[in-house]
Amino acid sequence: MKAVLSLLLIMASSPANAEDDDYQAGFNEGEQAALTLPRAPYLLMGIGSGLSVGLIGTASAALTAGKFIPADLPDELKPENAHTDEFKSGYYDGFERKLHRRRTGAAALGGVLGTATFFILYMSAL
Repeated sequence: MKAVLSLLLIMASSPANAEDDDYQAGFNEGEQAALTLPRAPYLLMGIGSGLSVGLIGTASAALTAGKFIPADLPDELKPENAHTDEFKSGYYDGFERKLHRRRTGAAALGGVLGTATFFILYMSAL
């Protein structure tokens, strides 16, 4: 039992764990940076596609919105305190993941709103 506990202590203090901490810190900071970008254009894209094509447009808007991830980040979004490659890797992974989710969600919400508006207008015209 003591051997297992001492092994766990050694593993917890290993350098690999420090790299994981750097990655996680970068990931969290990347997610926070993605929150600064607007998602209104993707909401409008979803509304337009929902109005014009309905649920098919909603699905296509949601699927394509998440693919618009910038290959190179603007200077104001680049990590300032990137000490290690692990931190940078985590930063970019967190940024892409959060940005993808926010844009996809905004396009899907806009598509649903556009589709609902289309049906309301269609039913009121009858």
